[in-house]
Amino acid sequence: MSKLVVCGEPDDLKHLPLVKIPPGFTRDLRAGRTARIQVLIAGSNSSIASSSLNTSLNVGFRKAMLELAARTGVRDLPVEVRPQILYNPEMRSPNFFVPGVIGLIGIMQ
Repeated sequence: MSKLVVCGEPDDLKHLPLVKIPPGFTRDLRAGRTARIQVLIAGSNSSIASSSLNTSLNVGFRKAMLELAARTGVRDLPVEVRPQILYNPEMRSPNFFVPGVIGLIGIMQ
């Protein structure tokens, strides 16, 4: 039987993503075998789905790199990525929304 870790209400699919962790996950990880999880992502909102997909892949990749580093005795990862959004560093919605509306108005004329 799989263990289901839920973010949101399990009976309301708009609260996806869900992370499905199989029973042997920790055992496989400790034994040095590939430990697999499944991330279920709702595709009804493409922006949220894309963000969820990228986040889950990045979290998994970082965890894998940290595991490999620990096994080889490396204390820190050799590369750290620090992205920065230059146009809208505070990620304010109006900075994305207003130019889009202006563009739509220009197209409609």
